[in-house]
Amino acid sequence: MRYLLHLTLLVFVLGTSLPAMAQKTAKWPPDAVDVSYTLAAELTGQRGLSTITFAPGVRDYLAAGSGGEYNAFTKSRVAPLFYGNSGPGNAYNAEVGGSLHLYDTYNRLVSMQYMAQYAVNGKRINVTQALAVMSSPTGLSLETYMVPEEDFKNGLPASRRRDWASVYTFAKSHAYTSAAPDKMERVYLVLSFVMNRLPADARFEVVASTRKKARRTLDNLAKDKEAYLDYNGWRVHMFAAQFNPESLRQRFYCNYYYTPGEGVPEAARNRTLVASFSSKPSGTPEAPAAQAREQIQASPAAPAAIPPPPGPAPSQTYAPATVAPPSGGQGPFERGTSFLNPIFAEDAAIIQTRLKELGCYTGPIDSSFGPMTRQALDSFAAQNGLPRGQWSLKLQKILFRGSGR
Repeated sequence: MRYLLHLTLLVFVLGTSLPAMAQKTAKWPPDAVDVSYTLAAELTGQRGLSTITFAPGVRDYLAAGSGGEYNAFTKSRVAPLFYGNSGPGNAYNAEVGGSLHLYDTYNRLVSMQYMAQYAVNGKRINVTQALAVMSSPTGLSLETYMVPEEDFKNGLPASRRRDWASVYTFAKSHAYTSAAPDKMERVYLVLSFVMNRLPADARFEVVASTRKKARRTLDNLAKDKEAYLDYNGWRVHMFAAQFNPESLRQRFYCNYYYTPGEGVPEAARNRTLVASFSSKPSGTPEAPAAQAREQIQASPAAPAAIPPPPGPAPSQTYAPATVAPPSGGQGPFERGTSFLNPIFAEDAAIIQTRLKELGCYTGPIDSSFGPMTRQALDSFAAQNGLPRGQWSLKLQKILFRGSGR
């Protein structure tokens, strides 16, 4: 909590003090730019300017905001928004605040807000207070891929699905493309990757429909066979459907809606359509990312309905065969070495069984991630301080804690 109080203090100081303010100017003072870029370097594990030092404890505040997770984000863009100093000359106190944007080799983006107070003495600068925290981006960048479900399950076992990079790399390299058309109707997984890291309270929604303008949750034809995965802020939406990508009659659209959270004033947290995707790809796996930025215009004439996702056979239950009794030690689900995916029937059954053991679920073990299972899982997540509607490795570990599985 200490670093949050520190951020509140910095916000107050920036809003109320120091006479020399440099807002709405094309060029920021050199000390403001140097400190800003040095903070970005510190956050990404790189070496900053040798003329800038940090007071004891300042790096701890930075670590509290970043979690030390951004060493792979080797590119950055800095945008100062506030600046002030105590007076002219070459020895003065100053402060700067603004936004940082960090990029990694996957072209993922982390948006952060930063503030710093520092003392200038000639060419030397000592940063006395600093903090950077993740904030909601102003918009989203998305990449969507369609992968045969059989290829995904066989080529990417549960032990590898716990890692975002493995899932993304596999989906991109095995995605359907019209350069190698498949005339068969089969079950595909449609995976949409949000390339911006999102705070826990930001909301990302997908509406899949045969209508190009569909926007309501009720219009979502994938709601009974979808999952929102959260890889520590990196969101992935996934659903299964049986169709032929080359068929115009089975064509469907995904509309992506975004509601900002932390870092955006409450009054500005509006649900906005940020992108769309068509199941008819234009050539390469990269193309859907560009397609996703198309503006939605007209609804196709008399489209056929998307074939419903394949459901499990009514008599099929997995829990007795796949869920072992507690052994006294931590199992792969509790350790997080194996990441379940609730849209897969066998994994849904394991989750249902555990929820029933905890008294959170009263429905049947039907291997379906349906409304009753979702509601039970959402309630369990909320009771443990986690967001509703998102399946994550952290939630899985808590769910299976003490189970021996």
